[in-house]
Amino acid sequence: MNRLLKPNVIINLFMSVVLGIGLFILGDIKDAPGICFIGIIVSILLMMRALCNANIIKSNYYTPIVLLLLGSLITILTVVLILDSEIPPLSVFTFIGLITGILLVITGIASINKLKAAK
Repeated sequence: MNRLLKPNVIINLFMSVVLGIGLFILGDIKDAPGICFIGIIVSILLMMRALCNANIIKSNYYTPIVLLLLGSLITILTVVLILDSEIPPLSVFTFIGLITGILLVITGIASINKLKAAK
């Protein structure tokens, strides 16, 4: 429990909640899913940094986990934008979003497997 009471951890968790909620509300008011997505990403990255500072997540696992989370979020956001008719299903943006997300997920999984194999 003492690990969570460090000033770095508390500040990162607080900023994560404040920025995540603030950007999500701003995106909802302006009807801009991109701002909501940025709020989610900022919130997740700050929470991950807080967990890393609290030594709950080892520092060498930080980047692969972030790649895995961002890849899955990009893939999900692309599918949501297609279903919401924001972008056409057969466009360059759809292709770029899905390929980028899938490559980040594959890279994150490969990095985690490589770290596990090194032990």
